Amino acid sequence: MSAKFQSVADRMSQTARDLVTKEFREVKGSSDFDIVEESNETAWGAGTGIIIIGTTSTGCIIAGSALGEKGKLAEDVGKEAALSFIENVNSGGCVDEYLQDQLILFMALAKGKSQIKTGPLTLHTQTSIHFSQLLCGAKFEVTEAKDRKPGEDTYIISCEGIGFENKSLESTSPSEIPAPSESPAPKISDGKEEEKKIDQ
Repeated sequence: MSAKFQSVADRMSQTARDLVTKEFREVKGSSDFDIVEESNETAWGAGTGIIIIGTTSTGCIIAGSALGEKGKLAEDVGKEAALSFIENVNSGGCVDEYLQDQLILFMALAKGKSQIKTGPLTLHTQTSIHFSQLLCGAKFEVTEAKDRKPGEDTYIISCEGIGFENKSLESTSPSEIPAPSESPAPKISDGKEEEKKIDQ
């Protein structure tokens, strides 16, 4: 790992660590930071980024992230990720802003009523709700969380799903699926047979 990369990564992670532990003193000493440098085979170009992932006392997984760019200080990247993480945790929701819209389609297709507790709705989430209702007829309702604490901007997304089922899977159990047949490996031609036929 190059010294320059190590320096940038350390500055990002240290800034993020300082802000997170200042906001949530109970995590001090229990946080792990991994610095990873991608190889030329797994990443194209040069760039930096940081993602912070935290697990709450109730088992919810919340994240915050940021990307570096030319002219952007490493400390600013770490600060951006930390503030995003802190905002997501303090919103009081069970999911962060990045997971919100990913769950909407599953709620729309599920059978019965689904609910998730989340922070302020992102534009992606609002768009996903709009098109899920439009395309499959699911019914969504967004209300303020009744147990929201002072300073929290928390909502409940409720959905009456359509109960979609894949009919092609209903009559087939795993034990009924036939085992793959043992067929001989295909013969790979070296081109000599074709040459012989042409000569004849």
